[in-house]
Amino acid sequence: MMIKMDVVSGFLGVGKTTLIKRYLEALSHQDEKVILIENDFGEIGIDKDILKVGDLDIYEINKGCLCCGLKGTFIDTLIMIAEQVKPDRIILEPSGIFILSEVFELFRYYQISDAYEIGGVVTVIDGPHFKDHQVRFGNFLTNQIDNAAHLMLSKTSQMGEDEILEVVEELSDLFHGKEIIAKDWNDISDEELLEIFTGD
Repeated sequence: MMIKMDVVSGFLGVGKTTLIKRYLEALSHQDEKVILIENDFGEIGIDKDILKVGDLDIYEINKGCLCCGLKGTFIDTLIMIAEQVKPDRIILEPSGIFILSEVFELFRYYQISDAYEIGGVVTVIDGPHFKDHQVRFGNFLTNQIDNAAHLMLSKTSQMGEDEILEVVEELSDLFHGKEIIAKDWNDISDEELLEIFTGD
């Protein structure tokens, strides 16, 4: 049985960890063994207490980016997990400045394509700071948008309806009509999250 690889992409501070926690809570009713792989540039990783859901195993790969200098380490980690841990699903939280298309390049390696298949690929967009991120991150943002299956707008509670609509319209132009979730995350049910990520 193939291991599903879900990806939650987005820049630092957009709310990826919050979304992953919500998703893990939804998955906790699915009787799946789930692994989280977290990539951080810093020496201090995430606060594991934030993501404490059941018996979650967290693998941290830091001091570099998975799509650059740590690609070999990442591939070795994926192979080890497939051979020794044998989860049903992994959730990958890459560093903020990440070339999302590189995830799909991993499947050129038979050790990866024989064990894994792509699951849900979600890019989190910081609603209030979208325009600023367009200017600052340019091609990185475009790559993360183009290679996601879904976009989720974060921090919509800090925005007016007109502001949300404006960002959604701009994203629709960039994202070629694919689904954009712009609801307040407190209003998204476990069932809706599972549908976004797994299609269930």
